[in-house]
Amino acid sequence: HGVKQPRNPWSDGPEFITQCVIGPGTNFTYEVIFSDEEGTLWWHAHSDWTRATIHGAIVISPELGKSYPFPEPDDDKVIMIAAWYTGDLKELVDEAMKDGTDLPHSDGYAINGELGDFCTCSQETTHHWYVDYGKTYLLRIVNAVMNAELFFAIADHNLTVVGMDGGY
Repeated sequence: HGVKQPRNPWSDGPEFITQCVIGPGTNFTYEVIFSDEEGTLWWHAHSDWTRATIHGAIVISPELGKSYPFPEPDDDKVIMIAAWYTGDLKELVDEAMKDGTDLPHSDGYAINGELGDFCTCSQETTHHWYVDYGKTYLLRIVNAVMNAELFFAIADHNLTVVGMDGGY
């Protein structure tokens, strides 16, 4: 999301519209052409609801010799928020298609693949990251959840939005 893809539209989009399906046991090498994007972007699969589980972040740092348009952070971290279904996702999609209903909301949410203490199938702690007092951190937050609106906050800390969708 956020990649302009100039002169390369066949590498983004749904199967049979912009490209052929990538079949089981085969591969396809994507050539992503960035133009002026920088910052945090993300990618996901486009076939059915596989995009609910197949996704990742793309981080584009400033060009050599250029700086951020804000004070340089002391550190940065990608925070990928994703849906977690305990049932078979294909079966859930098939059932929703048969009934004409929406896919149910997920059973939980993962932060960087960690489910935390809200899911019984998980570890007993939530995602954590230790920070040092007085330092500035750039959080590259990606909401990869498909059918729910989420809000993000960190208790007792100030957050300033510095960019979105591949730009600062």
